[in-house]
Amino acid sequence: MNENLQTEKVQKNEDPTREDLKKVDPRMQDLEKVDPKDEDLLNLNFRHNVNGEDLVIAVAQDYETSEVLMVAFMNKEAIIKTLETGKAHYWSTSRGKPWFKGESSGHIQEVKEIFTDCDKDAVLLKVKQTGAACHEGYYSCFFREISHDNSNDVNIKEYKLKIVKDKVFEPEKVYGEK
Repeated sequence: MNENLQTEKVQKNEDPTREDLKKVDPRMQDLEKVDPKDEDLLNLNFRHNVNGEDLVIAVAQDYETSEVLMVAFMNKEAIIKTLETGKAHYWSTSRGKPWFKGESSGHIQEVKEIFTDCDKDAVLLKVKQTGAACHEGYYSCFFREISHDNSNDVNIKEYKLKIVKDKVFEPEKVYGEK
């Protein structure tokens, strides 16, 4: 930090402002201040409408391994809550309400990075997953493989769903009996 600027701020017992930081750190030059109440939130394209709710697709990916953990939806409120807390929040299309990932199970997603696709109608959350992402007890919701036994003649009727991952927990123990 510029010594004069630093001295002035210390003498006045003030924290440096965003503008102060832009002067001394080139990485700060391109940052825009995002107002979560802004109607044009990050210019995301909430084009997917489910039951009257405007949504973007959200893909959660393990921050370290790049394994895809789950796919969900986010509305503006979920995006704002995620940005404010650093924890993944989604919109539940089945319940029609906001959903904090891990609220019932304790299996939260700490958001490390967020990306958007070229159309800005989908986001990629790179997360540190606590426990499992899947409500069926698997680390990833993608625990089934579509496969077939006969590699010579491919007939759609020969395809089967095969579980290829191990459970992390038993859902009944976390959520109770259905």
